[in-house]
Amino acid sequence: MLQTIVNVSGMIVVLALAIWPFMQIVPESYAATGNSGAFSQTDEPQTCLLDTPGYISVEIYGSLVSKIDLKGDKLRCIGKLDALNNRSRLAFFTGPYSAGINLVFVVGLQGVNNQVTQPGVPSNLTVLNQNNGQFFSTQGLGRCWTDLTLIQLNSHEAPAYRAEGELYCSSAIAQIQGPGSITINNFRFAGGLAENYSITAEMDTPER
Repeated sequence: MLQTIVNVSGMIVVLALAIWPFMQIVPESYAATGNSGAFSQTDEPQTCLLDTPGYISVEIYGSLVSKIDLKGDKLRCIGKLDALNNRSRLAFFTGPYSAGINLVFVVGLQGVNNQVTQPGVPSNLTVLNQNNGQFFSTQGLGRCWTDLTLIQLNSHEAPAYRAEGELYCSSAIAQIQGPGSITINNFRFAGGLAENYSITAEMDTPER
């Protein structure tokens, strides 16, 4: 019993660290921790409707099997660009539209610049199944990369950029506090990036 409590506690700590950068921008209805007091209601994921709708398309195999192909009003997303440290994060929330599996995808991009075409951007990927708490993460760079296209939008309001990417990984992505793993194929995404936002280097989070 004690070992079970320790394992569960460890999973909660790891999960909290992994989603820490979004703990101010994820609404209560999508909060993996359930801590509604930690989230700002003024800066929450929005329906992925830009001039051209945002989207996510991915095939997942292994301990979690799912095919996701969502866009526009069937998807919620948020993205932040940390221009000071040349990195960004995008989060996609499938809600009830992915065959009953409520998934959260967090893509971290390291070394992002203002070039339109950016091949092979070092990336992190976290996938959370909010139905059962399964949590998969690369926990560092060197396993996944993104061929990124960054388009500046003619708007004085957020988002300032549209990020389109194809993410690929060289190996399976391990489950945190569990024996499982997943592999991903044909992972394509698009979403908005708001600028003038600093992703702090707090607590060595897995998505850094």
